[in-house]
Parts: sequence; structure tokens; C-alpha cells
Amino acid sequence: MQSRNIEKVLEGQESVEAGILTINRIIGSDHLSYLDPWIMFIELKLRNPSELKFPNHPHAGFQSLTFTLNGSVEYQDVKGNKGIIPSGGASFLNTGSGVVHTETPTPLNGYLHLYQLWINVGSKDKFTSPKAIDVSADQIPTIIEENGSKIRVFSGNFKDTLGVFTEFSIKPLILDIDLAPGASFSHPIPKDFTVFAFMIKGSAMFGSDSSLKESEIGVFNISENCDRIDIVGGEHGGRIFIAGAVPLNEPVCRNASCVMNTQQELDTAMGEFVSGTLQK
Repeated sequence: MQSRNIEKVLEGQESVEAGILTINRIIGSDHLSYLDPWIMFIELKLRNPSELKFPNHPHAGFQSLTFTLNGSVEYQDVKGNKGIIPSGGASFLNTGSGVVHTETPTPLNGYLHLYQLWINVGSKDKFTSPKAIDVSADQIPTIIEENGSKIRVFSGNFKDTLGVFTEFSIKPLILDIDLAPGASFSHPIPKDFTVFAFMIKGSAMFGSDSSLKESEIGVFNISENCDRIDIVGGEHGGRIFIAGAVPLNEPVCRNASCVMNTQQELDTAMGEFVSGTLQK
């Protein structure tokens, strides 16, 4: 069988808020609105805030992965549940039938850098109970290859190592791959998976004729003859975030907070947020 190639290369859509908060919208932008089942993928950078808090806001109808490269994020919902995503750690969130929470970022040495991926769920899983799981860096299964590369497994299975989060409804493969210069990476992937790669730093070659440089996202082709991903680290190596899953092929109705199948469901969720009844 053959290696999958990247058929589309894009950059995110960057904006700066309050002069200190940079948001790079990689999926969920004008360039790439939706990549079933991936609703949104953002990079957030924050420098030297005096005080910044994201006040109570709602979420419902999707699951998310947040991982921090530097700095931490504390959160607390309206039911008193609270937690912290530590520096270098990660968090799983099932928003389910609805959660309302506040988030407070804390930079480390004056700098916060994190990524967040929103993952759609099927209609049968839209109204489950909310759940959050936070893990530290040393709790994330990490494989060190002989060539010096490091692979962190957030979800799925890599070389018989299960990801730290098994709760994702759609059972995705999500990896954080840090390749040494010239080092090779190869992994089988189902033919029907929607797969993207984001270049966190450095550069890499993908398949037979594709490449990415820092801050680019590549969307892989789908072919009956292609069932694996092959990567080679660039001259200075490269850190790559890869996510793959079966598309849901369901209607999507969303706003900046919630992801539903119909406008009526979305209106109901937002109405419950206003009335204070969203999080049960």
C-alpha cells in the first residue's frame, strides 16, 4: 500500500486582541471553515498580562483537547467543578449537554502558548453528561525512538501504546510528533480517516511529494490505495501535530460556543445559557 500525501496546504488566520493575546485560527477560519469531524483548531499565545480571565461562557455538543506548551490554565464551572491544565500538560473536555465555565490563563515566565482542538460528536452523543480530565506532561504516554524522535500519544494507538484520553466518542488518532533532523516516522492509518497535520515548528516531508513548514496545516488525500502516513524531519527537525478520524457526515449548526445538528438545538442551548439552566 501507499503513503498518503498532502493535497492542500494552508496557513491559519491570525488576530491580536488587547495587544497581548494572539489567536491563530487554523481550522474554523475563513481559509478552512470545517474539516469533518474537526470543528476548530486554534493556537493561542499570551504575553505578560496584568490580569486576563475569560468570564463565564457556554459550551455544548462537542469534545475538545487542549494542550499547553508553556503556561497553565485554571477553570471553574458554575457547579463548582474546577481544575488546572498544567504547563506541558493536556485536558479532555466533553461539553455534552452543556457546561458554563470561567478560564484563567497563567503564563510561565511571562508567556503562555497552547493549542485547542474542537471535535464534533454524533447526534447520539450531543447530550451526554459533561466531563473534564486534566493530565500533566509525565502522564502523557511518550515513546522515544532510536532515531531520537519523541511521540506523545493523546488518543488512539501508536505501537501498542494507548493514548492518555480514551473518552473521545469518535475514537480518533491524535499524536504530537517531535522528529529529529532527517528522522523518519511511519504509521498505518485507516483509508477513510480525515487527517490533518500542523507544523508546530521546523519543517518536514510528507509522503512522496508534500512538505510543510512552520505554522502550516496540511490536509491529507483520501484514497483506496493509501493507508499510512510517512514523514521525514526537515533540516532542523520538526514538531508535528497530527489528528485523524472518521468523518461524521452529519448536519452541523454552530456558533462560537456550541455545536449542534439543528438551529433549534442551538437556539435551545443558548436560551438555556441566558436563563442559567444550561449546565444541569
